Amino acid sequence: MKYLLLVWWLAFSFALNAQSYTNADSIKIYRLLAAADASEEMSQALQLAKQALDLSQKTTMLRGEGWANLKIAFLLVEHTPNTDVRQYWDIGSRIATQLNDPFMFGMAQVQQGKYWMYNNDLVKAAQFYQKALSTYFEKEQSQYTAVLYNDLGMVAGKQNQRDLEAGWYLKAMKLHENLGNLHGWANSAGNLANTFFRLGNQTDAIKYAKEALRVHTKNNNVSGLATVAGNLSTMYASYNQLDSAVLYRQKAMKYAEINGQTKHLIQGHQNLALLFDRQQKYAEALKAIQRAIDLSRSTNDLVSVAAKSRIAAEISAKMGDTLKMNQYYVEATQLADLLQRKEVLRDVYLSKSAFYARTNDFKRAFDYSLNYHFLKDSLEGVLVKNNISELQIKYESERKDFEIAKLSTEKLIRQLEIDKQKALIAGNRLEAQRKEDQIQLLIQQQKLREAALRQQKELFEKQLLITKNKEQELQLARQRLELTQKDKELQERQLQRQRLFQLVGGGAFLFMALLAWILFNRYQLRKQLQEKEALLAIRNNISKDLHDEIGSSLTNVNILNELTKRTLSTPLQAQEYLQQAGESIQQISESLGDIVWNINPEYDDLQKILIRMRRYASDMLDGANIFYHLEFPDESSHFKLPMNKRRDFYLLYKEAINNMVKYSKATKAVVRLTLAENELSLLVQDNGIGFDGQTVRKGNGINNMHYRAELLKSNLKIQSQPQQGTTIELVMKV
Repeated sequence: MKYLLLVWWLAFSFALNAQSYTNADSIKIYRLLAAADASEEMSQALQLAKQALDLSQKTTMLRGEGWANLKIAFLLVEHTPNTDVRQYWDIGSRIATQLNDPFMFGMAQVQQGKYWMYNNDLVKAAQFYQKALSTYFEKEQSQYTAVLYNDLGMVAGKQNQRDLEAGWYLKAMKLHENLGNLHGWANSAGNLANTFFRLGNQTDAIKYAKEALRVHTKNNNVSGLATVAGNLSTMYASYNQLDSAVLYRQKAMKYAEINGQTKHLIQGHQNLALLFDRQQKYAEALKAIQRAIDLSRSTNDLVSVAAKSRIAAEISAKMGDTLKMNQYYVEATQLADLLQRKEVLRDVYLSKSAFYARTNDFKRAFDYSLNYHFLKDSLEGVLVKNNISELQIKYESERKDFEIAKLSTEKLIRQLEIDKQKALIAGNRLEAQRKEDQIQLLIQQQKLREAALRQQKELFEKQLLITKNKEQELQLARQRLELTQKDKELQERQLQRQRLFQLVGGGAFLFMALLAWILFNRYQLRKQLQEKEALLAIRNNISKDLHDEIGSSLTNVNILNELTKRTLSTPLQAQEYLQQAGESIQQISESLGDIVWNINPEYDDLQKILIRMRRYASDMLDGANIFYHLEFPDESSHFKLPMNKRRDFYLLYKEAINNMVKYSKATKAVVRLTLAENELSLLVQDNGIGFDGQTVRKGNGINNMHYRAELLKSNLKIQSQPQQGTTIELVMKV
């Protein structure tokens, strides 16, 4: 009994020595924190919170120190979302654990969730919010719980989890309603309206937005009215109900003016200008965007002035006022140069390119388009490098913080182990169990930090790969841009040569025509008739090719497109139709390529035909995993094939390769072409399954080859036996 009394007295004495603050100190600390809450000035609020922290540390009031650290973290994050305030959270969480205060610990988790939500790490934000719920707020439901539900809805929305987002907002609304907090209910209802809007549910989106507007009106919440009216304007604009969109945009601007929100007013006037632009009310649109420019200039936001001057230039162009258009473009360009804002200049170039394209000044349109793409690629390159650098700095910083926190946690665990042993020695099992609970909580926190660090490392490595791929894409884009510029220069030179040739050729043609009219009038008329007949024959051939090879495929694509529309409710069937349509379009592209190639006299040279044949065989046989050997003559420039023979010879060759790939199941193939003095020989041979020519019904492929051989006036032999492969030989005079 004496031993227990001694232990009680020592513990009581220790508590008295540890708690050196008075009731007056406690009241003063909480008053400072309440004043920080009420202050509208960030600097003043932060100063009050720091005074509360200093007094708490001086009087060793742990609870006051914990709340002061959390208040400082909250103020810093709300003012500058990317501020690193983890040291304040760590102290607040440690004190909450030490005091066994679940409410303080839960608030620390809520604040960290907000920090990661503001910085777009949605996985971490959701983890901290869920931990806050399980720690305290789910059991002890209050306004804090309702706000937490609302924030979880925002996190789910940013992750495009619309069903989950709507569920959290509905929970928040229900709890706000039970607690009688109409202001909170209206905020969550406005958020739910935006969710239904993104889901394409027009009826519920408008319904909840108007309910939120009604409650905000009743509560005279001007800020909420401005926000919800602006959202309604956006909704009606997307539904193409422009009169309603303009009405609510004007209401939103009225409330923003009452609230003194210059930033919202600027955006509101810009949105109103865009709405008037869609209604083709260009005078009203220009007036609204000019108001936005004036407000931006009054706040010295010159970047905004430049961006909105570009919009004003586009509206002036639609009004037909090119003088004003050029004035606005000059202002936007000068400000962009002065401020070194390449992204604004990039948008100006794109806008000018579009204007000159509409006015058929294609040279200027092309020049501005080149400038736009050059700046765009340049800016994206800088962004890629900055992303890599920021990710690396962020990861290294978090890794160091993790090591520091790990050492601190291990030290605290060792101290708690010592305190636990002392409690056991003293016979205080309740205190020992409390220490053990604190140790386990710290161990779990350490595991969570380890998991978060691993996740951050994986994210960094993934983003690093993405950014490197992006950098490679940018390099390719720059190369394409350079090639485009060279192509343009080459085309201009070719155009000049063509004009010169046309002038010279035109003069010669006139002279020869005059001479022919005098000397060979009748002969010339006969020649002209022959040429017309030849031209008509070529046109008929082209028309036939287009009808036979392109017409049916286009009809097939049209049918597949209609079938796709009818089967949108069954994605697998629609995907199959789309795939078939894609294959048909590919066939159309190949057929058009063959037709264009065939009528181009540049390819009469047999050497160029052989290049196309080699490429076609390689593509087809490689795709079918057939080992092949191609033998083509090195020199064939003295051989010429006219258009009609070239076409039938090449199509016969394609048919032979296609049949091999589709039906032979061959593993080896030989394609050989030899040239004699005036004779061309083609051999296509495989080791496939072959066929019996006496029993197998000849399909379109074999018939087509025989038909084209007859047109070529050549000798075609097709030899095949089952399991002994197939040999196709063509011999023709050149």
